[in-house]
Amino acid sequence: MQRPGFNFLVCPDNKLAQLELERLTTQFPPQGTPVEAVESDNLNNWEKRVYWGDEELPQVFWEDLTLKGLFNTPKLIIVRQAQMLTAESWKKVSLALSGFNSDTWVIFMLEVAFDKGRPKIPMFLQKIKCWSFAESKKWIWTFAGLEAKNLVPFVRSEAQKRNLVFAPGAFEAILPRLSYDVGSILLELDKLCLVARLNEKGQSVILKEYASLLVHEPEMDIFAFIRSLEDHKKTLEVWNKLGKDELNDNASVFSFISLLLRELRIMWQLLCNETPAIAPFLIPVKKNMAHKLGFNFLGKMFALCLDAESGIKKGERSPEQAYEILLASLMKIFHHIRQIPNNPLPKS
Repeated sequence: MQRPGFNFLVCPDNKLAQLELERLTTQFPPQGTPVEAVESDNLNNWEKRVYWGDEELPQVFWEDLTLKGLFNTPKLIIVRQAQMLTAESWKKVSLALSGFNSDTWVIFMLEVAFDKGRPKIPMFLQKIKCWSFAESKKWIWTFAGLEAKNLVPFVRSEAQKRNLVFAPGAFEAILPRLSYDVGSILLELDKLCLVARLNEKGQSVILKEYASLLVHEPEMDIFAFIRSLEDHKKTLEVWNKLGKDELNDNASVFSFISLLLRELRIMWQLLCNETPAIAPFLIPVKKNMAHKLGFNFLGKMFALCLDAESGIKKGERSPEQAYEILLASLMKIFHHIRQIPNNPLPKS
């Protein structure tokens, strides 16, 4: 079976697209590759080149696209953020892809958001010949990202790849501690591999108590905390929401700050019209909050987080003091936003 001439991988979560790329390169290894080499490391059978769509494609890209590789090694050309290529670049790419090249396989990764179940593909790209040709050949893979309905089968599948089995109650304890970010899930499963116990069948057994080793705060908890800051009537509830009395050591406060910074980065990306690696159904609500805050207040929140972290590391504040000052400062920011005319936050 002949491999595709080129492929489009359309998914907001690049790690999911990477898994699909691994599947493709396993299914279609370079001609003449020994079976044992395919099974051991499929991507290393290719001379891999990576380019980015948010930058002008360099001359070496066009050479890679048309010229043979060194020692005739088959080339795998990957274009990240391909949706950001200009219309003019796509016209040139489409022309270069007009004939099948046995030595070069091009993979375009479109890291775009989905709306009502459909990827937001630039209109001009959908009119380019290489796109319509790929559609007719079924060379376009689309996946909206992990959601509640497909999280369980994905985690079980990845656990099986790692020869992990779950003791009674373990899977149910671990699942709520996983986010919808594939990279994060895979890291947590790899972490579990290190502590798992081998049974008589040679399987790695995950016990229920191992759930405590995973990130304690799920993705939505920190964002729910940010949203609760919107309403001045919930000030006391916010103060106790994340368990102030428990945030009294470096590790727990640093974890809180790290998760908060992650949410701020996601909202910053959304303000820049970028597509963060989060579940698609979370994008609208987080984008709405990002627009409420704007670059100015997001920047101030970044600064407060970094100041709290620095204060602990320098010994200027205890973890509890840093947490209390950070939380009070965040409340002050949201109070200030509520005073701005026409701002959608609830008024004091």
